Amino acid sequence: MDNEIKTMIKEIVAESLRESMQASQIREEQTDAKIAKMREQNNAEMRKKTEQYEQDTKKSIKRVAKQLADYTDNVSGISEEYFYRCLDGSMKVGNIKFNSIAKNQKINGNEYDIILENGNSAMSVSVKTTLQKSHIDKLMDTDLPALKDYFKNKTLYGVVAGLSYRLDKSIDFNELGVFVLSLSDKNEVTNLNPQITLTAF
Repeated sequence: MDNEIKTMIKEIVAESLRESMQASQIREEQTDAKIAKMREQNNAEMRKKTEQYEQDTKKSIKRVAKQLADYTDNVSGISEEYFYRCLDGSMKVGNIKFNSIAKNQKINGNEYDIILENGNSAMSVSVKTTLQKSHIDKLMDTDLPALKDYFKNKTLYGVVAGLSYRLDKSIDFNELGVFVLSLSDKNEVTNLNPQITLTAF
């Protein structure tokens, strides 16, 4: 009798353990499913937030880029207008006098900031907010040669002008072949190399 009771108890304990393990496995699977679902939701939410952040960042970059472009255009326009008015008032660059001046001239598909003319000569003035050596090279190597055919009956000269300039101290302004105009400490237009021999085109 004792053996039967012991056997029954063992079977009951074993069954209880099986049921407990099954229940534990079910709870574990349910927990894993909940965790997986939460992760998926969190990932989806994070992706959504990331995408929104990227969109907002792109919009901000575009807005700042536009503001910077507008600012640059405004400063560039101010620079051109300033030098135009100064040259329009003097009608003279170096020892050369002129009788006509025009700004923003489109010639052969290119736009030139300021063009001065007299009966024998023409002068192209390239205006920059901050003048650099690359601007001078472009004027000499590209802009002036492109204008030569248009002013084939006149001697063509070049000028670069900037509200400020960033030029290497080793550069000899007298060897550039073009006048360099900038602002003096008194905010007046000054010729930085008035003694040069201009390169004629």
